[in-house]
Amino acid sequence: LTGQGSTNDVTIKNDADADVLKIPTGTTNVGIVGVLNIDDGGSVVVGRSGAPVTMGGSAATLQSVGTAAVDSTIAAARWSADADGPRLIGFKSRHASVGSTAIVQDGDSLLDIVAYGDDAASAYFAAPAGMIRFEVDGTPGTNDMPGRITLHTSDDGGESPAERMRIDNNGQVGIGVTPDDEW
Repeated sequence: LTGQGSTNDVTIKNDADADVLKIPTGTTNVGIVGVLNIDDGGSVVVGRSGAPVTMGGSAATLQSVGTAAVDSTIAAARWSADADGPRLIGFKSRHASVGSTAIVQDGDSLLDIVAYGDDAASAYFAAPAGMIRFEVDGTPGTNDMPGRITLHTSDDGGESPAERMRIDNNGQVGIGVTPDDEW
């Protein structure tokens, strides 16, 4: 572990005196070259050096990028002597300050899981093929969060996923119907 000159950068080196992790104090990136990169805005990229990659119109704050399944997979694993598995959590608040609270409203999206494919043509080289969306489905209250799950796919020749299936807060399932249709 060393400090580098007047910039106070921190570098961790291995036994061969090769840099393993650099944490610069300026506006450059933190990183294990080609493996982990943290930029001055706090974005973390695993699998490549450099800034986050823009995909689907945004450069996500946390990215795992690679050229094979092994280096482009994000995993959550849990070893425990119970029935519970790992979790992926999405959280939405209507408050504009992190850590503060304001109740969400009917129709608010709580989490979108979107699958993009490289179309080699659009501004971000990616078109969405499908999406799973979790939404508020009714009026929420204290310890009461009515929800629905919708599945969306894009038509051949299109890049705007449309709702194809819905499970509403009553457990009703609609396939190929619009939200205003009778169940």
